[in-house]
Amino acid sequence: MGAGDAPGPEEGDPLLRPCEAAAFFSVSVGAVALWERRGLLAAERTAGGHRRYRDSDVRRLAAEIRARSKGSRLPRRGGQAGEGSAR
Repeated sequence: MGAGDAPGPEEGDPLLRPCEAAAFFSVSVGAVALWERRGLLAAERTAGGHRRYRDSDVRRLAAEIRARSKGSRLPRRGGQAGEGSAR
């Protein structure tokens, strides 16, 4: 994790910068922003308006992506795995 990590309201759930979330998945920052727009990854905003992603949300999405690679589907906007499509 980077020097910009700050604990979120839930103790022990660090907030990741977009570049850190992208590095976790080995994708571009733009891909992470797309996932946010599609409702697959929630972002919080700092006082300065910068996006931060909860480590637990990043790991949850990673687990859903792994499940999808085994035949499941990604949820859409708050849905459960297997419902809807990720378009």
